[in-house]
Amino acid sequence: MMTDIPDSSDLPNMHDPLGLNRSAQFLLTKATKEAIEQLGYHIHGEKGRGGFGATFEVRHRESNAHFIIKVMLDPTNEQHLKAFRRECHILASEHVPTDVVPWYVTHLEKRGVQPFVVMEYIDGTEIQNYVSKPHQLDLERRIEIVEKLFRALQ
Repeated sequence: MMTDIPDSSDLPNMHDPLGLNRSAQFLLTKATKEAIEQLGYHIHGEKGRGGFGATFEVRHRESNAHFIIKVMLDPTNEQHLKAFRRECHILASEHVPTDVVPWYVTHLEKRGVQPFVVMEYIDGTEIQNYVSKPHQLDLERRIEIVEKLFRALQ
């Protein structure tokens, strides 16, 4: 059963039931929202935005487990699509250190749907903020984390 998720063409809707802010509620197309729902996820709100996408906190309907979905905002941008595919490939690699990087669940690229990736939800600080605080980690631990990230990218 599909929940009543506002369509991005529903401009008069200024109070989004997903808890998304006014600009975020129009980031996802109707087809993308439906694809996310069909995979069993319910969107709880926007978590952030990056270079080519936005992240949303979701819960799986059956397990009630938290996940993050990162959605490409402009799938027509070839450079962004290439970066998105590279990120999905890296996350899905068996060499990714899951103690440092969220584990990959799945991703979807389907005509008419904004590409998205589903990842483990990690409640906490972004790794760049965590590593950059000298009082949080000693130099040895920061080097260990960066080394694991480089091995995953390699």
